[in-house]
Amino acid sequence: MLKIIPAILLIASFSVNATWNKEIMSEVQMYTSMMRTVIQHNLVVDESMKDKKCRISIKIADDGMIKEVAVLNGDYHVCIAAKAAIHKAERLPISSKPDVYNKLKEINLTVQPEFN
Repeated sequence: MLKIIPAILLIASFSVNATWNKEIMSEVQMYTSMMRTVIQHNLVVDESMKDKKCRISIKIADDGMIKEVAVLNGDYHVCIAAKAAIHKAERLPISSKPDVYNKLKEINLTVQPEFN
């Protein structure tokens, strides 16, 4: 038997899902920004690191505890400093919402020292 679903129901469902996905991505961006702030705060830099960066992969437990940090690529000295900054933090800000956490539990970030 063929079941017909009214188009209005499909549109409403899509709209709710689109809104939900937008909220999740907004929270992902917010937590990613908070993670970057924590890392930058702990990052020990010197002038030789200016205009250099490092791409890091981080695995995070649901309580924010750092499970694993791996260098993907980048400047050797920036990468060493980035790993140290992440380990110094011990925990990173993480959402308690499962949908948001699932997008953040394994994250790749680019760390670039900031000079004021």
